Amino acid sequence: MSDTKNKNFRYNLISNVIHDGKPESGNFRVQVLHKQLDQWYDIQDLHINPILAELVVVSESYIQFYESY
Repeated sequence: MSDTKNKNFRYNLISNVIHDGKPESGNFRVQVLHKQLDQWYDIQDLHINPILAELVVVSESYIQFYESY
């Protein structure tokens, strides 16, 4: 086992999955970061819309995906 006590780990949020509606029904949508453009997008089915990063922070998350750096 490696010693990780003195290492700093940092993570960036890259995707946020959201469920809208009742638990037994509803829709899923995802907010995804396009890293090269530094732009967030809200995707639901075939609809893709650019959004502000601040909207990702205030969204109610179902699942979040991070990458380490």
